[in-house]
Amino acid sequence: MKKSIFFVLTVIMFALLISQTSLASNDTIVWKYHMFAAEDEPLGLAAQEFLCDEVYKRTDGGLKIERYPSAILGGERDVVQSVQDGAVEVMMITSAMLSTFVPEFKFLDLPFIFNDKEHFERFTASEEWQELKSKTEEYGIKVMDTQPLGFRIPTFRIEPVRSVEDFEGIKMRTMESEVQIDTMQALGATPVTIPYPEIYNSLRTKVVDGQMNDALAIQRLSIPEVAPHLTNLPLFISVQNVSISKIAFERLPAEYQEIVEQVFSEGFPKTCQVAYDDNIEVLKDLAINEFKTVTNIFDITPFREAAQPVYDKLIEKYPTTEEYIRVIDSLR
Repeated sequence: MKKSIFFVLTVIMFALLISQTSLASNDTIVWKYHMFAAEDEPLGLAAQEFLCDEVYKRTDGGLKIERYPSAILGGERDVVQSVQDGAVEVMMITSAMLSTFVPEFKFLDLPFIFNDKEHFERFTASEEWQELKSKTEEYGIKVMDTQPLGFRIPTFRIEPVRSVEDFEGIKMRTMESEVQIDTMQALGATPVTIPYPEIYNSLRTKVVDGQMNDALAIQRLSIPEVAPHLTNLPLFISVQNVSISKIAFERLPAEYQEIVEQVFSEGFPKTCQVAYDDNIEVLKDLAINEFKTVTNIFDITPFREAAQPVYDKLIEKYPTTEEYIRVIDSLR
């Protein structure tokens, strides 16, 4: 009898333990993190180390952020809408795409607007930038941090571009960005909007003659196979924003909100620095081993002058842009 009672109590205690363990597991909040980077490339690994792992550790396992690499959750536009709805909690998003939802960000996509990474960082430390960043919450998106990964440089299918005149008539793939489209038109090219995953095939099938991306994307997409002529011209800065769903963020306990803000403000610059350094090394390797020709542009003044109408048009359409451009120019 005693053995039967002991057995029953043991079973009850074991069942309680299982239920408590299950409850603890169910108490863990799980977030989805949309990334364009591959899981095992430096940017993806850095995001795991500096963001996902750090949040999990500081919340004692209460908040787990799971990466969804290689854009497996879909295109940027669809994922942004999911972030606004709270269906996806975190994403890395280009400023070009973010500006289609938050028009105030369009000036970040202007050609030749930043001299280098340090120039960009001086601007993002300004009061004007901090004020602008907070406006994204009106659109359901909480931008935690913004960092450069490098510059978008063009590659071509048939022959390199050496001057503004060489752009004439070239079909250039652009992002879904009115500034990029206007820039190509100002330079004399024909812009063709094509989603990121389709760039390789669009070059292979001659739908477009050229594209522009940072070195990591060029390597990831095997671009030298189909556009083997590189022109080292820093057309656009490649900027990534790590953004959180405002809905998802506000659902978190206050202590988790504080941890998330701390981790992302500390960890995203480290994450992107890894990618920035990797971009430099990858570009060197591609230039030596992958591209047929490499053309270096030492004086970008003619290109900048040709693109001036793009600035004028953006200021006319979005007058507040002029103040941000003024601040950027003052920090050169």
